[in-house]
Amino acid sequence: MKAPKGIFVGIRNLKKENIMTLYLTQKMSSGSLEAITYYRKQTNEHPSHTETSKFTQDAKNNYATFNHIPVANVTEGAFKSGPGIPTGRKTYEI
Repeated sequence: MKAPKGIFVGIRNLKKENIMTLYLTQKMSSGSLEAITYYRKQTNEHPSHTETSKFTQDAKNNYATFNHIPVANVTEGAFKSGPGIPTGRKTYEI
């Protein structure tokens, strides 16, 4: 299966990114399927509940669509907010 545009494998070169930019991050998974960590730039230092809820729903919808599973089968990981783009095996900007 082909990965959607934006999936990066391996550690991303952070030199091009402003390390002080704040990002919303959250991992999504489902059973034995590979987890994906989603991220998005925050609009301000303290994102609203509306912004964080939309981010989580967008990440769940993307994961479900990518893996051809119902949204109800997606497991949300811990939500985080902080500096820098997440690194790891599979990350995707939404």
